[in-house]
Amino acid sequence: MGTKLGVADGRSVMGRHSSLVVLVGLGLALASCGGSSKTQPGDETTSCTPGERTCDGLAIKVCSDDGKTEKVDETCLPPETCSDGECSPAGNPEEKCEPDSEVCKDGSVYLCDSTGSGSKLSKACGPSQHCFEEEESASCRDVVCKPDGPLCDGELATKCKPDGSGPLPGGKSCRDADQTCFEGLCHDFTCEPGAKLCQDGDVYLCAANGTSSSLLAECNAGQVCDSVATACRTKVCDPGKVSCNGSVIVACNDSGSEWLPPSQDCAATGEVCSSGACVATTCAPYSQFCKDGNVYSCDGLGVSSSLSQNCPPAYYHCEEYPGNAYCANNICVAGQLTCD
Repeated sequence: MGTKLGVADGRSVMGRHSSLVVLVGLGLALASCGGSSKTQPGDETTSCTPGERTCDGLAIKVCSDDGKTEKVDETCLPPETCSDGECSPAGNPEEKCEPDSEVCKDGSVYLCDSTGSGSKLSKACGPSQHCFEEEESASCRDVVCKPDGPLCDGELATKCKPDGSGPLPGGKSCRDADQTCFEGLCHDFTCEPGAKLCQDGDVYLCAANGTSSSLLAECNAGQVCDSVATACRTKVCDPGKVSCNGSVIVACNDSGSEWLPPSQDCAATGEVCSSGACVATTCAPYSQFCKDGNVYSCDGLGVSSSLSQNCPPAYYHCEEYPGNAYCANNICVAGQLTCD
């Protein structure tokens, strides 16, 4: 007869089978624990940049050299915060900023951290630069004026901003006072801006702001600066001198470069022009005549005469004939009685 297993025998077989399964599972688990994995408790398997430090709450994690795991390297203690892989002091609420944005601070560029709790110096601007903000970025730019120095903003007299970036808004309007702005102050015009002018006998050019002029051309000897042409011209007369051109009165221009058109013809009034004026004639031009017993000569214009010959009355007397006169011998003594 075949052997029959009792209830007790069946339980025994089942127990031995269960124990075997447990032992095999335990062996597999031990085998897996004894493998070559180097992951340690607290390590996190991930993909990162070797050596990179990142924040996980208050924990600072460092990426392994193979870029496969991150390990907690340091934990920030309150009130510190973790920012960009470093522990930072608790930020001032007034210094909060837009995360990862650039701002100007103390004349240099600062970079806001990723939490927006504070910023650090990113780039120091040089002494001839200022920090310029545009949207969420900042940069160092060259100054355009002397910080706090006087400055002209068009025709407004104002000052440069403390950072040298440009003029302060507002200021004094020089135009309202019929003046011009120069070096941050209102000045009177001394010449027409950009125009040529005669100064000290030479040609000068007025500055664009009308407050000064500079030498443009030096006139040579025998030349004058013509105020109309604003150029060097040959001198033909003394500036402002009045003279005669025949019977008309002429005057030299203010520069001495030419005679002005005639202003008056003396012949129209029966007079002659003498020394720049119309005068009446007193004698026939170039004639001789008797005056006070002596011979006088008339000038070429007939306006004056002078003693030409003295006739001593004891021996001579003055006699005239047309256009001339001479000293004639006396034939007797005036007043003396004689026999004929």
